[in-house]
Amino acid sequence: MPSKELARDKLASGQLSLIDALAEAGLVKSRSEARRVIEQGGAYINNVGRTGVDTVLGPQDLASETVMVVRQGKKKYGLLKFTN
Repeated sequence: MPSKELARDKLASGQLSLIDALAEAGLVKSRSEARRVIEQGGAYINNVGRTGVDTVLGPQDLASETVMVVRQGKKKYGLLKFTN
């Protein structure tokens, strides 16, 4: 499962969009592909489907204190870890 560390400030300040989360997790090759995945209903944050291309993620979207699970479709998973 691909994973990436990001600054927690990016999440807290509302700078992480759903499109960015898919791209940062390495699940899509481009932002336009991420947009298509979201529009087709294939984007999940912590196994909860997300459909808005303008969705902004925040601390309430974390699975634990520092981890967010990002999924595309049924089998492609990625992990975002937020550090100080």
